[in-house]
Amino acid sequence: MEKETSLYALVTEALCQEQLDEAVNLIFQIAICDEKELLTPKVKSLKKECLEQLYILAEAYLDSNEVQEAEKLITAYLYLQEDERINTLKNIYLQKKKQIDTVCIEQAEKTVQKCSSLKEEENKCHQINIVKYILLLLAVALILGGIIGSFNSPTQRRQQDVVSIEKEAKDIKTDEGEIKKILSSLIVQWNNAHTQCDLSTLRSLYDYSDKIKFYGQYLTKEQCVQKYLTIYKKLDGDFNQDIVSAITYSRTKDGEYRCSFVKSVTTKGKTQNYPSYLVFRTKNPGWYIVEESDEVTDRNLQKKSGNSMTNMNFVGKIDGKYKVTLNLVNDKGDVYGSYYYNKYDKNHTLKLHGTISGKQLQLNEYNEKGENTGFFDGKLDASRFYGIYTNYKGLKMDFDLSLI
Repeated sequence: MEKETSLYALVTEALCQEQLDEAVNLIFQIAICDEKELLTPKVKSLKKECLEQLYILAEAYLDSNEVQEAEKLITAYLYLQEDERINTLKNIYLQKKKQIDTVCIEQAEKTVQKCSSLKEEENKCHQINIVKYILLLLAVALILGGIIGSFNSPTQRRQQDVVSIEKEAKDIKTDEGEIKKILSSLIVQWNNAHTQCDLSTLRSLYDYSDKIKFYGQYLTKEQCVQKYLTIYKKLDGDFNQDIVSAITYSRTKDGEYRCSFVKSVTTKGKTQNYPSYLVFRTKNPGWYIVEESDEVTDRNLQKKSGNSMTNMNFVGKIDGKYKVTLNLVNDKGDVYGSYYYNKYDKNHTLKLHGTISGKQLQLNEYNEKGENTGFFDGKLDASRFYGIYTNYKGLKMDFDLSLI
């Protein structure tokens, strides 16, 4: 059942992303690879849901006399399972198809009779009529053969399932990949505007209606631009900024996107790297920056809060199956440390750094190259740290860790 378990995980992911077509195809693969009595309860549940959708849609098409679409769905259903209700629906389909074919045959017979009468008038018309007669018989044969072929070749038709449902879902859901492309372009504009002292571009990037959380302060967009301009003038324009890591995207519960990266700042011949982030919010007609900061600034601000230092050690699982061990230090609200997957040794650790506010603990994950490769967003209580972990691919997984 290893293959079934793997396919079930893919089905779950596809359903979470509303990719119905892919989910149905994966269930077909499960049905092909395993005997029905070996299917797990989870797979049976998914299969039952798929069958219900196929049946309801097929019945609707039959009610509206759209027999060709109904044929596709009935074939997909029979590929997965044959039961009494689908056989009943199949019989209804065959009756409607037969009625349509009968009409076609009657029309063909009328055409033949008309051609026969013309035969007496002209020999040339007689030859043409014979050809038409043969072609009509061939058309009828093809129609009848299509019915048999459709039920004898489910493998060829299993890809033709509920396409209309999937298309409607895709039209409603915004493509997250497109959003990331837009945000990536805005971050490049933001970076170039800093290096080139392009104040007009900076103004266009910041939220125009609300105050921005700008390195711990809530400012208007004009105040943010003036802060930058003051620093630029102090440095006599000797300022260069580059993004030197991949960008990690994590979506918050209110629909904002936190984009984390490492920026390299060079002034007076000295270069320093800062783990930084921008938070974007969508407003008509686009996406705008509502928060800007870096972790050095956040750490300094947290040190001023007066929170005491504590050590925290956790063990638990990510996605319910990956065992991990975390070692953290809370230094006046500035939280840092490391963690490792238990299947590897302690030498293969990933660094963690973030902040805590009340019970909300957020940690960025960094590899040995200093690249931001993940993000923990969770709650901390007396005995647990739990929430959502986002990996470098943007895949979100639950995590639940116990304090030891």
